[in-house]
Amino acid sequence: KGVKDVDVCFTCIFLNRDKIVTGSFDKTCRIWSFESGKCYNVYKGHTAEIVCVSFNPQSTQIATGSMDTTCRLWDVEKGTEVANLSGHTGEIISLSFSSTGSELITASFDNTVSLWDVRSHRRIHTLIGHKAEISSAQFNWDSSLIATGSMDGTCKLWDRASGRCTATLRGHSDEILDVGFDCTGQRVLTASADNTACCYSAITNQQICKFFGHEGEISKGAKTTLVGYGGSFGEPLKAVRNTDGCLETDSLQLSLADNVF
Repeated sequence: KGVKDVDVCFTCIFLNRDKIVTGSFDKTCRIWSFESGKCYNVYKGHTAEIVCVSFNPQSTQIATGSMDTTCRLWDVEKGTEVANLSGHTGEIISLSFSSTGSELITASFDNTVSLWDVRSHRRIHTLIGHKAEISSAQFNWDSSLIATGSMDGTCKLWDRASGRCTATLRGHSDEILDVGFDCTGQRVLTASADNTACCYSAITNQQICKFFGHEGEISKGAKTTLVGYGGSFGEPLKAVRNTDGCLETDSLQLSLADNVF
């Protein structure tokens, strides 16, 4: 209780094992006790719905992305706004901190992704290349690469240091709704509105396999320590062997409860 309107499109992240953060369509962000349900703090400042949130790795700051086209940084302990990162012309739909927490990426419906310096609040790069809205953006484990998924049906890989696009991954016939790396950073995973998920090599940029089985669009995915991707728990997905014979199995059962992007 305590958040009005519809509490959708929020990200829950555990903080010190007993707190979560939620972003709401009521334009506020809140921190809660996981055990008691008590609200510890309310963060106000956005002028439109909040659709994505994240803690930094140190759990000292929260980033919120909103339909008001801004990303705001908040001090967890003080409950105050640290910065208002503006520059996008469309709503921010996805955001992610680097592994050190020193940088942040924001993905927008203006077809671009911005890379920000968290300390100076300066925009380092603007990643331009997609032909439609960005749906998801993620760092790999050492933050050297950025993967972006778009409504244009492609996933692009970007060099973080230069902001240059290094590859465009194709294989879907409809919008890409989610992207992510496996824990080694060697595989890129994509989920699509074409009811399939794909796995690519982040080294060769070649498609490793494609997963079939869902009867509706795959909106989100989860990874295991190996390769696994899908939108529902334990659902069997059929894998199609590529022309180069990379995948030897015809079907596999994925457990999706290990780690969520």
